[in-house]
Amino acid sequence: MDVRAQWQIRLLLGDQDLILKPGEAAEFDTAIPYWFGTVGKRAVELLTMFSSQGERLHLRTSLGNSRSSWGRR
Repeated sequence: MDVRAQWQIRLLLGDQDLILKPGEAAEFDTAIPYWFGTVGKRAVELLTMFSSQGERLHLRTSLGNSRSSWGRR
């Protein structure tokens, strides 16, 4: 396995299977069934934010670009 894959998170979101790399973000409706897990054997850190009002979060990478992993694999 590629060493870089050890810091990736797998997101199963409904019918989608997504791989999130360090610094990437995913924004989705939590009413859709989802699951998070690591790609490699190392532990990873995951920051989650939930809003009781259902307001959309606007996430940015350290480069300042809008970033969403929705639909990426």
